[in-house]
Amino acid sequence: MSKTTNIARIGTRVAVCDCDTINARLDELEQNTSNIQLDITEINRQLAIINLAVEISNVRCATTTTSQLAGLGACVISIGPTYNYWGAGIKMGQGNLSQSNYYLVTPDQFPELAWYQGATTISTVWISGMTDPMPLYINNTGIWLRPTNTMSIPNNATFNFTQTLILIDPNT
Repeated sequence: MSKTTNIARIGTRVAVCDCDTINARLDELEQNTSNIQLDITEINRQLAIINLAVEISNVRCATTTTSQLAGLGACVISIGPTYNYWGAGIKMGQGNLSQSNYYLVTPDQFPELAWYQGATTISTVWISGMTDPMPLYINNTGIWLRPTNTMSIPNNATFNFTQTLILIDPNT
């Protein structure tokens, strides 16, 4: 018989222990624990890479100075000359807008916008609580919107947009 069997007499009862099976199960549990530890180590490694990329890329956020858009703004993540902008924030209070330009951010907040050259980029902004998206404009004066009609933006609305720009400092 190849299995290790221990027999012990306990009072009037006899107990049989299949130690090989128990040891095999313990080895399996130890291997599973090792695999889980490897998974955790890999997850931590990936998180460290993401964290490093975020630190290197210099994520910045700014809120608007336009009172009608209070609480809203934009963030940017940059890697080299590539700048990825996205909408950020939550609208504080109701905002009534007429057919004027309303800046989310300006080159005072994101200086690289002053490097923008060429025709104005027209993107789209989706506003939560509203059915139709609105044009979003980007050039060397900033990122802004201009409603085509008088409108009201509800309290707690979010602005969702993304725009990637290649911006090169003309002084380099």
